[in-house]
Amino acid sequence: GMTDGTQAAIRAALRSAREKHPRWPGGFEAVSIVVEEVGEMAQAVNEHEAQRAREEALDAIVTLVRFIEGE
Repeated sequence: GMTDGTQAAIRAALRSAREKHPRWPGGFEAVSIVVEEVGEMAQAVNEHEAQRAREEALDAIVTLVRFIEGE
């Protein structure tokens, strides 16, 4: 399963994102945000920046959770 540290990082990032961006768009705009975050992660991987790739992955996870929860 997922480590406690990973779960805590996701929860903290989700709280931060909700505070920073309380309004979550619906539909295509939400999908665009998810795709943008995944693209940033892919760019970091391509540039061999492992730490930044993990940070971007966390951002992507947060956007996916918000999408799933229909905020």
